[in-house]
Amino acid sequence: MKWLTTAYLLIVSLVMTTSAFLKAKFNPRQIFIIAIVAFLIGDIMVIVLHSFALLLVGRVIQGIGTGVITSLVFNIILEMFRWHVLVSIWGLAR
Repeated sequence: MKWLTTAYLLIVSLVMTTSAFLKAKFNPRQIFIIAIVAFLIGDIMVIVLHSFALLLVGRVIQGIGTGVITSLVFNIILEMFRWHVLVSIWGLAR
């Protein structure tokens, strides 16, 4: 069970660092949709398959989707709002 969690977190952290490159090269909406589809495919694999190796593959696919989705959401929020609005939304200012 530890392998599943470790693989998931490792892939999420690796993909989060490369998703800024993907955002610069491709359309963020298409990347977001592909990431959601990747997460759903990994989720279906984890639900349906009962082999440990296939569960590990499903968790890796989920990690890819999660890493891209997480970093893209933060980038989209940063682009949508001005800095003083973001500071007040995140509770950094009074």
